[in-house]
Amino acid sequence: ITDYKKNLQEKSYNSLSDDYVKFIRYGQHFIEKNENGILAFISNNSFIDGLVFRQMRKNLLECFDKIYILDLHGNSKKKETSADGTKDQNVFDIMQGVSINIFIKTGKKKKNELGQVFHSNLQGKREFKYETLNSNTIQSFEWKKLEFTKPNYFFVPKNFDEIKTYEKG
Repeated sequence: ITDYKKNLQEKSYNSLSDDYVKFIRYGQHFIEKNENGILAFISNNSFIDGLVFRQMRKNLLECFDKIYILDLHGNSKKKETSADGTKDQNVFDIMQGVSINIFIKTGKKKKNELGQVFHSNLQGKREFKYETLNSNTIQSFEWKKLEFTKPNYFFVPKNFDEIKTYEKG
């Protein structure tokens, strides 16, 4: 995972040592070795927008052609709520939010080109999420192609319209 820690200035980046990050990097290693493949799994979703994960996201963009993130939310620490204001529940009995992640490498992307990221959300009660996941396919979800920006390369939609004002304090 040293590739995910390059050029980080943070004093602590312990979250990059979480097991799910190691499994992503381990899978990525074999995809790179084979020059193509698909890596797909459900994991902690902290890496999709956590600041300390920015080099990890950049590294994934350099490796894979397309990245699909189905954000299942459900982070009880963030007290996430659904669009209708009801509590957003996790699909597992854990506090951390999760996402379904699909990383695709075809070998057709140019070496210096970054991959594309597609994002979709699924929020609500646990049973609603189960029903939705069981009755849909990857093609039936509404995917939003993200325009990521340096240096963070977020894998979630962000609105930076007021960033200049924000940075002025």
